[in-house]
Amino acid sequence: MSFFQLIGSREDDISAAIAWSLAKSTEFLGQFLKLVLGATPHWENANIQLHRYEEEGGITDIEIFETGKFHLIVEAKRGWILPGLDQLKKYAARQSFAADRSARRILVTMSECSTEYASAHLPAKHIGSVPVAHVSWKNIFSCAQGAFPAAGHAEKRLLSEMTDYLRTIMTTQRQHSNWVFVVSLGSNTPDGWRTSWIDIVRKYSRYFHPIAPHWPKEPPTYVGFRYGGKLQSVHFIERYEVIDNLSKACPGIADDMVEPHFLYFLGPPIVPLHEVKNGNVYPSGRVWCALDTLLTSSSVSEARDITQQRMSEV
Repeated sequence: MSFFQLIGSREDDISAAIAWSLAKSTEFLGQFLKLVLGATPHWENANIQLHRYEEEGGITDIEIFETGKFHLIVEAKRGWILPGLDQLKKYAARQSFAADRSARRILVTMSECSTEYASAHLPAKHIGSVPVAHVSWKNIFSCAQGAFPAAGHAEKRLLSEMTDYLRTIMTTQRQHSNWVFVVSLGSNTPDGWRTSWIDIVRKYSRYFHPIAPHWPKEPPTYVGFRYGGKLQSVHFIERYEVIDNLSKACPGIADDMVEPHFLYFLGPPIVPLHEVKNGNVYPSGRVWCALDTLLTSSSVSEARDITQQRMSEV
């Protein structure tokens, strides 16, 4: 039985699992430091501490440091959660952390949140002179994969067990490879624009939406568009950017500063061979459907219901 089979799935358990893996695998630690610091530092005696207590600074999840070189405080959260500003300020003010000014000091948040989502929703990019960075579970997987080729036999076994453990604590992603995020497009042109919502898709092969509750936290694989009472097309998302000014999306949009948005660059349209009506879907409603159900059902609501039934049987 492995260490990971004995540990639980609370936030403290996750911190312990990551800290133990970093302490036991020098290759994994090197990949992690390279990710956070931007280059692998010359480290020989990195100190990894779990749940380190200071009277004025509370208890940290993980601290990784080598005096005079670097000092990282890692705050791990379960799911799509980020720490608040007060917590980050409290860690930045810890005496042992603030005193080591010869080292690169970074506050690191760690959770399931994607890098793009965290960039948009972290309460601060810096606390004073201390930068705040984010590491997602996907990043941890990448670090483990990067460490694997040079790792010894024991380390490889550890990394395999650790990534298996992480899979058990991650929530099921909506972003399945054949799932489509279906949205409704208005036929109007907003005030001050010269481009309509429909033209953004049809003329410029773009689409954007806020990085906000009730919207995808990560870009989906496909996005579908319905207007005129039916599904019009489905598009593969070839790439995406995060923007804070809608005029960057395409010509004809006013220079509007906004909260961060995902901007999708769309592939060629996939058009159903038969009419797929909206069915029992709210006029402005957004739904998730498996791609094959959209292309074979008589309505978007039927495709949605079939998809939900499949998921309930898994």
